[in-house]
Amino acid sequence: MKIDLKLSYDQISAVSILTHQVYDLKPTINVSENKIRCIAYNIADKFMNKRKSIIKSGNLVKKKNGFKMTLKFNEAEVLHQIIVDMINTVNDTYYRTILDKLKNEIDSKII
Repeated sequence: MKIDLKLSYDQISAVSILTHQVYDLKPTINVSENKIRCIAYNIADKFMNKRKSIIKSGNLVKKKNGFKMTLKFNEAEVLHQIIVDMINTVNDTYYRTILDKLKNEIDSKII
């Protein structure tokens, strides 16, 4: 199952910055945690690549319906958990607000 999201550049940027924090975590030998981290690394790369392509195109404010991103169901679940676990590390209230909005949108689609 796939989850379609329509995101603004600011949301993509906020998720990209937030998810790249998983690269700073200490290594683990826990198998289930390694599985989650593997998915988290893929999400971080996907959002960073999308952010870079938007910057390169020079089209930071696309049409009103935003940029389309498609996540696999397990990626959406892990992204939701990353936002829940790490939103407190975000100091900017604007980014925190848009991440919270995205968390709620993902939550409504994975339930």
